[in-house]
Amino acid sequence: MKKILWLSRHVMTEEQRSELETAFGDIAITQVNATVPNVHVPFTDSDGNGHSPLKELVALFDVACVVLPINILGQLLPFAKAAGVPVLQAKNRRIPTGNVNEDGEQIFDFFHDGWHVVEEVKIVTRPLLA
Repeated sequence: MKKILWLSRHVMTEEQRSELETAFGDIAITQVNATVPNVHVPFTDSDGNGHSPLKELVALFDVACVVLPINILGQLLPFAKAAGVPVLQAKNRRIPTGNVNEDGEQIFDFFHDGWHVVEEVKIVTRPLLA
């Protein structure tokens, strides 16, 4: 059985889980709902449970499925790779509902559109005025 870390404030959808089962067979998912300031410090999840730093936590799992800001994802990737833990992100399709919220912003429905293995996090910049 593969141990899956699901680091997200959202519950994994049945479509997401099904695709992971197709890829990995029997799985056990542990969801952690938390804001992680960086990968080097212990953190607390939304239920008040304390956790080791993310760089150590990820090594306890076979696969890490994460929803993280790009800077934290970039910090995590070298530790996950060193532990042999693939890091996955879910791709979603946004479909307009035709409705708007109270601020007049378009409302979307989201649909699972596959898992992607994060191989590299790279930001390339150039001077604005060269």
